Amino acid sequence: MPPGRRPGRASIREDVRRREEMAKRGAMISAETAQHMKMQLRTFSTKLEQFAIDHKDEIQRDPAFRAKFHSMCASIGVDPLTSRKGKWSDLLGVGDYYYELAVRIIEVCVATRPTNGGIISLRELVSALRIRRTTYTENVSSDDVERALAKLNVLEGGFKVMMIGHRKVVQSVPVELSVDHTNALAISEETGYISASALREKLKWEKERIMTTLRFLLEHEIAWLDLQTSEPTYWILGLMSGSSTFT
Repeated sequence: MPPGRRPGRASIREDVRRREEMAKRGAMISAETAQHMKMQLRTFSTKLEQFAIDHKDEIQRDPAFRAKFHSMCASIGVDPLTSRKGKWSDLLGVGDYYYELAVRIIEVCVATRPTNGGIISLRELVSALRIRRTTYTENVSSDDVERALAKLNVLEGGFKVMMIGHRKVVQSVPVELSVDHTNALAISEETGYISASALREKLKWEKERIMTTLRFLLEHEIAWLDLQTSEPTYWILGLMSGSSTFT
């Protein structure tokens, strides 16, 4: 078009027509792509169901295999634990597995709470679950416990997994632990206890901050006070191996 000359009506209509045609073509391609993806997911889901049927015994028996199966399910948005009754529960019994495991977790946490104040290491919890083996806890793993605990969140009873130092622990009481509390607990990771001097040396805290933290741990029965030593010692039984006995 020559410089300075405005486009005519025919040119404008042609441009609009081309734009509309491109928009329709783009929408058609998007719809075809979405449909293709749905078909792929449907095919994958069908194959996953067949895989579950073929490997049902391994999924129920082997914790590592079970964890990999959950990863496969997550990749297509399938949650076998959503309901106790349903297709996946019928295929694998996994709904019943995690329901039973959640009940056992509650039993162990409640039974050991007077000793550990509702803080127990994940490893210790798994060991306690294995002491009295049942159909659903014979081969329980840390991954199984974390999945079952995720389902307990709906109860709002304080059940959650958290990191203290380099260790995963399970908290089973609705008490909000501050950064100071978890930092103090982390000091006990190697020895099983803390003291005012240890907190002062390792965390560089002032006396008031130290005593506030220690009082909180005592009041919530997370720590046990030992006065038979040269300096008051605060034992964190929930982080000590073998301390949270359950029979």
